[in-house]
Formats: sequence, structure tokens, C-alpha cells
Amino acid sequence: MLLQKKFVTLTSVNKTTSVVGRTVTYGVVGLIVTVCLTIVELWPLTSLHLFSAVRTSQTLSTELIAIVAVDEDPTRVRLDFSDHGEVIAHTSHLFHKIPARTAPEQAEMIDAWLELANLDKDQVVSVQLERVRREMSEPTASWREVDRVITREMEMERP
Repeated sequence: MLLQKKFVTLTSVNKTTSVVGRTVTYGVVGLIVTVCLTIVELWPLTSLHLFSAVRTSQTLSTELIAIVAVDEDPTRVRLDFSDHGEVIAHTSHLFHKIPARTAPEQAEMIDAWLELANLDKDQVVSVQLERVRREMSEPTASWREVDRVITREMEMERP
């Protein structure tokens, strides 16, 4: 009798646990499907923009600008590596680390980027690190530059 009572109790607990488990599972799956179908961004249920480059209508980036003097006329050249493959194209995340490096390390990093950009190092007078703020315009969904600030300028010391 005692064994039978324990068995009945365990069976009723298993049924209750099973019903609760199914209810929670179906509820969570139903909630996630509903949120996805209605295209509502309710973090942490969905994170459609979590891993994309565009998270909001504003972006802040750092750009490296070379001031090239050809025939004594300075020209600004933005260093862009997008045509060098994905690995090199994403080295721009290192730009903000330049000021924290020692002078020889800065020169080495900048020289490597200038070489990649096919710029003659002897014609580069200085390199500017600029912070650029952009906003996305609603009708065209294209980026519009709002602000550009020179955060650091490094003179190129050439022999």
C-alpha cells in the first residue's frame, strides 16, 4: 500500500511537471513567433539589430585622413580599405587606438595603412584622426554626415 501511494504521488507530480513544462514551452515559442511576425523589437525576445552595423539612425565612426602634399598643395585623402577584403576592411576599429601607442608604434601602424592605400609616404605631410557622426535620412535610407571633428593630428617625420 505504501509503495502504491508513492507511485501515485510520483505519477501525479510527473503529470503536473509535464503540463507546466509544455505550457511554458508553448507560451515562450508562441510569444517569440508573435513578436517576430509583428516585427516588434522587444529585447531580449528578439535582437534583429543586435549584430548588425546599423543599430540606430545615428552612427559614430573614426576615420584616418592623410594630408598629402603634391607640388606644395595639400590634399585630404580618406584611407579606405573596403576593396582589400573583409579582414583588412575592418581594421578601422584600430584607428582609435593610435593615440595610446608609442611614437614608433604609431609610425609603424600609419606606414602600414599608407602602404595599403597606395600612398607615397614621402608625400604625406600629416595624418589626422577624425571622429565622424552620421545620421540616416528617413526617405532615402542613406547616411548623411552631420559632424566631423579632428581628434588628433600626427605630423609625419620623414628623413
